[in-house]
Amino acid sequence: MRFLIARLSAIGDCVMTAHAVSSLRRAFPGSEFVWAVQEKCAPVVACPGLVDMVHVVPRERWKRARWSPSTWASQVRFYLGMRKREFDVGLDFQGHSKTALLLRCAKCREVRANRATDVLARWLLKPLPPPPSARHEVEMGFGLVEPWCRNDGKGPIMPAVREGREPGLVTIQTGAGEARKAYPPGQWAEVGGDLKALGHRVVYLGAPGDPSPENAESQVGRLSLLESIGWVARSSLHLAADTGTGHVAAAYGTPVVSVFGPTDPERFRPFGKGVGVLKAATPGEVSPAQIVAEAEKLLRSQSAGLG
Repeated sequence: MRFLIARLSAIGDCVMTAHAVSSLRRAFPGSEFVWAVQEKCAPVVACPGLVDMVHVVPRERWKRARWSPSTWASQVRFYLGMRKREFDVGLDFQGHSKTALLLRCAKCREVRANRATDVLARWLLKPLPPPPSARHEVEMGFGLVEPWCRNDGKGPIMPAVREGREPGLVTIQTGAGEARKAYPPGQWAEVGGDLKALGHRVVYLGAPGDPSPENAESQVGRLSLLESIGWVARSSLHLAADTGTGHVAAAYGTPVVSVFGPTDPERFRPFGKGVGVLKAATPGEVSPAQIVAEAEKLLRSQSAGLG
């Protein structure tokens, strides 16, 4: 069989989708899996054993010249070019018009989706209701692949990184995908200072343009996505707002404290064990002391488990 996975963005959403896709891949090891994804998220899913091919969708380039005839021509060529692979199943984990169009143009023999976020997507996809018990995004993803497999409990297939944890290493992601989800940089600096005083090595991570505390060990804006993933994977603990690196940490089994504001942690929290969630109306209402206390609790739990 040939499967086409449509989940273009974002990093955390791709990680959550990888749970269901990984179980599906293990259930069908001889099948072909192709994932359509935006360029910035491609390193998360371009994993040997997860997919055979990544189709990079140049959404950012298209958005910069969205009304240009050359952009429209490029989109048509890209979408129609997918037909050559003759996919048996198209799985839309995003439910947008852009992913619905992609799957319809690819002429998949069967298209499944469990959501549609706009009128065109509803018309093209005719989404199925998720299982009644599905509350988390990962559980909804498993509902989408239920005709072929169930959660095998082995977790998502992720990029290969250097094995082993660095004792005492705490990484802090300073940015978030949306301003309303971000934790104030001054408060992250306070959290890092308190953890450093407790004897931990604290390293700040982030994309170019994310806040970078002064007089601290910082890799903000200096790393590729895969390099950042490597730091998170070998941490003893990761701290983040409601953003992608929290999901990355949980996927590797790194204990994580995730600070939530307006979004629902029951649906979007990092999926796995060793996850602490702190929520308030806005992220900044969660105090640094609360984060440090939760961090210490998870680190103690980790130490007890190793003992």
